[in-house]
Amino acid sequence: MKLIDLLKDVSYELVQGNLEIEVDDIAYDSRKVNDRTPFVALKGFRVDGHDYVDKALELGCKVIIVCDEVNVSEDVTVVRLEDTRIDLSKISRTLFGYPDKEITTIAITGTKGKTTTSSMIKKILDDSGNSCGLIGTMGVFYKDKYYHTVNTSPESYDVFKYMREMLDNDIKYLVMEISSQSLKLKRWSNVIFDYSIFTNLSLDHVGEDEHESFEDYMYCKSLLFKQSKVGIFTCASDYFEHM
Repeated sequence: MKLIDLLKDVSYELVQGNLEIEVDDIAYDSRKVNDRTPFVALKGFRVDGHDYVDKALELGCKVIIVCDEVNVSEDVTVVRLEDTRIDLSKISRTLFGYPDKEITTIAITGTKGKTTTSSMIKKILDDSGNSCGLIGTMGVFYKDKYYHTVNTSPESYDVFKYMREMLDNDIKYLVMEISSQSLKLKRWSNVIFDYSIFTNLSLDHVGEDEHESFEDYMYCKSLLFKQSKVGIFTCASDYFEHM
């Protein structure tokens, strides 16, 4: 598609260049770009993708999508977004044809029990003739396919890519483990989940590089239920009403 069509669901500023460029894909890893793959510079807890713009250009990248100012040659198209991490989800959704509209999504959050619960749900759905995929701590699974993942909740680009691949292989349901970090980073701000499940809550993820307080941790977990059609809660948890 053309770059202008890729950006149709986000607010952006064209800093320089041409929006009529044809693009085949997008990448948030500077090592995975080419002349038809825009590089999206993400800001993480420890790494800033803007520091890798030059590396992307060395590999032939012609489009840079940023939220900070960058100095590049005039032949490079530069698009500025307010928040590249939030908007990565939006442009990835556009790129892969809004796959979340076609697959039934079941999101699971909680300190403990996400992997066990997601595996049980997948098994039940598969055994009842309802083909199901899974994205979580142990990786991505559907039918005989397996992909390794680094995080419990991969980047939005990867998830929308997996969704489209699953749909192309007749998968009708997707179970996802959703981490508090991914919710804090608003990785899924444009997705409405069909079902969301809360298991439990404890102090495991309060500390440096995660959540500064238990209140922040609890709040970030609760964000999932602001974007869910149906919420399912473990009432045995002391915190289920907060969720």
